[in-house]
Amino acid sequence: AEYIAIKLALKQCLVLGADCVTIYVDSQLAQRQLNMIWAVKHPKLKGLFREIHELMENFISVQIEWQKRTSGDSPIADLLSKGKVAKAQGEIQRKYTDSQTYGLKQLALEDDSHEQV
Repeated sequence: AEYIAIKLALKQCLVLGADCVTIYVDSQLAQRQLNMIWAVKHPKLKGLFREIHELMENFISVQIEWQKRTSGDSPIADLLSKGKVAKAQGEIQRKYTDSQTYGLKQLALEDDSHEQV
């Protein structure tokens, strides 16, 4: 599920025209595998791993950061982890419909943080 979410996030970042992307994941395994610190051993993940790395080539930089998550930190992630996709989509729509440009603003903030020299 983590690999699929990262793949979808990268596709959305392409649509939005992002150059530099930081993705925060709560799976240390996925973070270390995608940063090529640990090997991908599961056959089904190897294909997704390649697809994600192909998508990553479309950006100036992609950082995948591990962020420990405890239950309740992200109600949307909690819903998704329990298979309640429709309810999570409703929560996302409720939370972000006030600003249609929320994603673009977040991407701009991320892009600014990468310009440090």
